[in-house]
Amino acid sequence: MDSGNTAWVLASAALVVLLCVGIVFYYAGLARAKNVLNIITLGVAGAGVTAIVWALWGWSLAFAGHDGAGIIGDPATGFLLRDTIASRNGVFTSVAVKGALYPRSIDVLLEGALAALALIVIIGAVAERIKVGTWMVFAIFWVSLVFAPAAHMMWSPSGLFAADGAFSRLIGTPAHDLAGGAVVFEVAAFSALAIVLIIGRRASYHIVPLKPHNLPLSMLGACLAAIGFIGLLGGKSGSSSATAGYTAVSAFLAASASMIAWMVSERVRNGHATALGAVSGLIAGLVAIAPGADVVSPLWALVTGLISGIVCRLAVSLKYRLGYDDAFDVVAVFGIPGMLGMLLVGFFAADHGLLLGGGGVLLGAQAIAVVLLGAWAFLLTGLIAFVLEKTMGWRLSLEQELLGTDISDQGERGYDFEDFINSVFKEAK
Repeated sequence: MDSGNTAWVLASAALVVLLCVGIVFYYAGLARAKNVLNIITLGVAGAGVTAIVWALWGWSLAFAGHDGAGIIGDPATGFLLRDTIASRNGVFTSVAVKGALYPRSIDVLLEGALAALALIVIIGAVAERIKVGTWMVFAIFWVSLVFAPAAHMMWSPSGLFAADGAFSRLIGTPAHDLAGGAVVFEVAAFSALAIVLIIGRRASYHIVPLKPHNLPLSMLGACLAAIGFIGLLGGKSGSSSATAGYTAVSAFLAASASMIAWMVSERVRNGHATALGAVSGLIAGLVAIAPGADVVSPLWALVTGLISGIVCRLAVSLKYRLGYDDAFDVVAVFGIPGMLGMLLVGFFAADHGLLLGGGGVLLGAQAIAVVLLGAWAFLLTGLIAFVLEKTMGWRLSLEQELLGTDISDQGERGYDFEDFINSVFKEAK
């Protein structure tokens, strides 16, 4: 093992945790003031549940367990990380793996952080109306039955879309998803859509303006997420190599192009280039480049960002046309760029893309992966959400929701305006 690679991937895993924090604060700023603490609690509690599930059986289902038809591993082989961790002279360390560039235990951390990230992305769609208790139970089943199989199918050496997987042999090439365009972001968005269709709209939807309470907080969260994306791409590159460095370059080219395209499109249509539009375009571009940051040239990274910014801004209106309440535009900002990025790899990938002399084989593999993983996430999540709706219930009561999820579910307030005002009056007297 190489100490440089070990340090690189360990730092990358830490940056993915920062990415999770950034998305939570991005959502917190978009919420109304009476719901901000609930959003953060959903993120923290969900990440905690994910960590425990991942150590118990999630890692085994996704990567360590004996393969089951290329879809999922068994829960026993890597239960409580027994395939990964060993004690030597009274100190726990990672099991040695022949040819590994860094300890396998760091992979557990990196992939577990990605599982938490995918779960956190869902919060943006279901925000301002759900109970934390139901969410925590949902996290157990979702990580086990939706995310872990998706990760296994795409990233496990024995998965359906791996180099030796069943679909790859059938099509003639493996699908390429470097950093989760499909596995993390598309899967999260389709899962979010399934839950939203079951639990329904917020009580105030189409009645009062549901405006963000703190856009500077959202912008700060988006910027933290952009920094975290360096870790996501670098960590999934697998080593401290020149390729890992290039993924950060292509990511920031795509993100910048997407942000500017969103802002220009907004300006042309509405007369204003908004701060929310800027950070939404930034995130959409990062998500779009995630599948192919290592295989597209700087030119095509820019094109990917431009397409993402325009298409995803237009996609925001889908929820109004179709009538579903995706609170913070998870489908438009995460799901559509994730799918779009996967498909554009089929066009723009060096040597293998349709526009670069590679034929349509890779594009076909990417399209099949997009369809299969999207359908898997939507159907399985819909089943989990339906069962929870009929047993525990997702929603707070109407009165509680109108009062605010902070005080109704957490018994606290993110901002205690009453005490602040009283203190001001006391000082004035």
